[in-house]
Amino acid sequence: MFKGEVMKLGLLFTGFGEQFVTMGKDVYDVTRSTQELFDQASIVTQVNYIKLIFADSDAELAKIENGYGALYLVQAALYEILKEKGICPEFIAGYGIGEYTAMHAAGGLTFVDGLYLLQKYATLIQQAQEELSQYSILHIPRSISAEELENLFPQLKVKENSLFISAFNMPEDHFISGTHKSIDVLEDMCDKMEIKKMKRFGFEMELRTPWMQVVVDQFKIYFHKVTFHDLQVPVITNVDGAYITTAHAVEGAMLRRPVEPIHWYETMQGFAGCDTLLIIGPGERLVKWAQSLYPDKKIMQILTLQDIAQVVALLPENSEQCGPVVQEGATLHDLDEQNEIEDEDDDFVDEASDEDVEVE
Repeated sequence: MFKGEVMKLGLLFTGFGEQFVTMGKDVYDVTRSTQELFDQASIVTQVNYIKLIFADSDAELAKIENGYGALYLVQAALYEILKEKGICPEFIAGYGIGEYTAMHAAGGLTFVDGLYLLQKYATLIQQAQEELSQYSILHIPRSISAEELENLFPQLKVKENSLFISAFNMPEDHFISGTHKSIDVLEDMCDKMEIKKMKRFGFEMELRTPWMQVVVDQFKIYFHKVTFHDLQVPVITNVDGAYITTAHAVEGAMLRRPVEPIHWYETMQGFAGCDTLLIIGPGERLVKWAQSLYPDKKIMQILTLQDIAQVVALLPENSEQCGPVVQEGATLHDLDEQNEIEDEDDDFVDEASDEDVEVE
């Protein structure tokens, strides 16, 4: 929140799949804090992130053992600069893997712990490749609602529980996870329904279904070695679109995320009270969704020095308090009620002030 115009900022971190070679290069070249993060990440993971992100190939970055950490590193570096400039959000969220950066930015876990968990998570997914490789993901970006999809699944004559909606992005934009055969059948049906611009992905995009339990069971061993902290800024979770603030809630949400779908539309609704949304990281997907849901808000993507300069120029002065006070597990409806109470309190103060003036 900022003095003067009292603008309310929301921060959103992009997910895996839209990373590319040279992302964040101009920031790295001139920013000491970014260079230090790269050095720290390379020491911790024994990965040469300078070479990987700036000089390797998009194919290498597409491998989860490389891409997960690379995306997290670049996003964390960008946020660090924004924080140094005094930019303070009301709420934070991250799409998919971007939720790790969101939790770090909000103070829920250290940079190193977030990188450690992502590296272990990617390794465990790779180790489960033989089992997970029987599944794929279909992106259906238009023309059919979640309810229509769920009604369609039983008509496809595929094995029961072989198709799941793994991401509720927008009212007619979804990711569907399923066995290869089931996805084939679904894709054919969508073709007949003249649904366009579908795209198919491997399990690397995160299945977000009960099939990931095989990974979660092993992940818990490493997960519980990390210390989580209460949040300095509320995070709106992917799993249910609720606001969380405590270390316990952070741990629970992060452990649930691999086996539960992304509810991004609900997550985005939590930013209704913000004036400006900053999309941190590469890719256009989150920008388009935000513009669709909030055509009257200012939507800015942060990936370059110029992007950062534009934000700083727009919001030059921040307030002393960072983030609102919200109740753990609150939803948008709960927050609306809280705001109504605060507005009533403000009216009462105004009336009292008027009375004082009249007495004088």
